[in-house]
Amino acid sequence: MPSHPSPPSATAPVPGLAGAERVSGAGPPRPERLPGGWPLGPLVALVRRPAPLPGRDAWALLALLVPVATAVRLARQGGSVPFDTLWAEDGRVFLQQAVEGPVADVVARPYVGYLHAVPRLLGEVAVAAGLERSAAVLSVGAALVVALLAAFVYVGTAGLLRGVPIRAALAAAVVLVPVGGAEVLNNAANLHWYLMFAAFVALLWNAPGAGGSAVAAGIVVLAALSDPLSVLLLGVAALRWWALPARAAPLAPVALVVGLAAQALSLLTDGQGRDLAPTLDLPRVAGQYATRVVLPGVLGVDAPDGRTALAAAGALVLGVLGALVWLALRGPRGPQLGLAALAVLTSATFFAAPVLLTGLATPRYALTPSLLLLTAVAAVVDARPPTRAATGVALGVALVLAVGWVAGFPAADDRAGGPRWSEQLRAAQATCERTPRARVVLLISPQPGWDVRLDCAALR
Repeated sequence: MPSHPSPPSATAPVPGLAGAERVSGAGPPRPERLPGGWPLGPLVALVRRPAPLPGRDAWALLALLVPVATAVRLARQGGSVPFDTLWAEDGRVFLQQAVEGPVADVVARPYVGYLHAVPRLLGEVAVAAGLERSAAVLSVGAALVVALLAAFVYVGTAGLLRGVPIRAALAAAVVLVPVGGAEVLNNAANLHWYLMFAAFVALLWNAPGAGGSAVAAGIVVLAALSDPLSVLLLGVAALRWWALPARAAPLAPVALVVGLAAQALSLLTDGQGRDLAPTLDLPRVAGQYATRVVLPGVLGVDAPDGRTALAAAGALVLGVLGALVWLALRGPRGPQLGLAALAVLTSATFFAAPVLLTGLATPRYALTPSLLLLTAVAAVVDARPPTRAATGVALGVALVLAVGWVAGFPAADDRAGGPRWSEQLRAAQATCERTPRARVVLLISPQPGWDVRLDCAALR
């Protein structure tokens, strides 16, 4: 569950699947049908397709682009906001508890019933850097994690998408997607939404060599140890297990199971679980998917007020969807369309699950579903036929998306007008000079209600 900003038979061969695309030395692949005869041809071909690593020049470019992407994430918030403010759980939970307890105990400590491995680790780094730098460390650290995951998405989609520009655009979406602003921007508490999307890619990545498999497994286990909603990736893990030879498949799926087992133990044993308000209002959830994921998440269009605005937004959405359907019908029925179908299904489940469990539809719930939906768009565009008309449609879709991303680049959130960490720290230190044994309160965003409470001994 997310963090809350509120007080505490045989088939024909698959086209393009030549023998050279099998995993070298790993034995024959499994059949392309599950028991019961469900044809999985396109998806199996997708997972079996080898994913070559970038060359030396590409690695050098990625190494350059990671700090650029980090700077872009920070620039979306503007000025000194990311360097001198803290958001909700980043301060109240991950920083405060990192100050108060031993590393091993804090990292393994649940919050609202489940584990948050990556935010906990960033909190430890922030404390080690010193409280005066902790706000900057948490913000830059969160931006850097997103930039690294974007680089991984580019590398990990090499076997899934043929076009390098399309892979680059999907990686850029991780950094620029409009719904990635506001409450999820540059804070550790919401990194799990990016991690779960990267884990989706990692589970489909036919990683070359032991090193690639270890990277994929690492991303998957960190996602699972940061949010139990990663359980929704079990179907993707099962597909990988089925599609690849036995010696090539297990590492990433096993990492997912191990992480989920730790989360299950935490959920069963922790006494501070979060109160849920389950709902089965599926039509409402479907409408919220359109107004939370499709409109602001993918197109960068705010959910409109009034019938005229709603009609205009609906026409825009239908136009983009119609163009994508046209591309899908004109293009070859290949693995890319299998990826598109899987991404759409996973997108819907990742949005519906938290909304049905909590009865809420907050903007952060749209982040993973939006990136998955953009993956489906990228897959359909990648599968387009080599005609001028199809290329024109693809460019039109890209233009519509780009306009929304540019419009949604500046991220207005409550941190901009919230308490400055440096000012709060100076005031707390002044209090501690007068009363050395006091416990001080440092206000953070969003207000009212969020703060960090530390003993004066910690400030020294």
